[in-house]
Amino acid sequence: MISRRITLFIFSCMFILQTLVNQGVKLSPFQWVMLALSASMVGRATAYLAILEWFRAPFVITVPHSSGAGEDNLPRWTTGARSAVAELVCCPVCSGTWGAGIILAIYKYIPEWGEAIMIMLSAASLAWLMTYVTQLVEWKTHAEREQAGLMNRHND
Repeated sequence: MISRRITLFIFSCMFILQTLVNQGVKLSPFQWVMLALSASMVGRATAYLAILEWFRAPFVITVPHSSGAGEDNLPRWTTGARSAVAELVCCPVCSGTWGAGIILAIYKYIPEWGEAIMIMLSAASLAWLMTYVTQLVEWKTHAEREQAGLMNRHND
């Protein structure tokens, strides 16, 4: 299963590289950052978020995560062309790579739309990152308060 994901990832990267080289797409360093954030958001949305659950549903089965916390999406099939699509949908890096390719194609042929999509998705990606960091700090603070309270009760 891992080799299939690696193959899909390499194929996706080659597709985007071909698009960049042969189509003459030129991006500034800031646009590269926006593209990376946008691709990350596309991959995350495709593999995990509810907004694209309708797209993911035909290809994946949702099972409880092995940790017991939350759920995990697994490919519905293990062989054939459908399994490749299922792997693509389950893997945020793979789907993000294809998302980057689609964004680049839009940027090449309709620059205003491509730029707007990059801005919107990179802003969403940064908003998610800020929420994640905030929650991480809040959970860490909560855990430390719990630990301090336990230590205070133990010392009394």
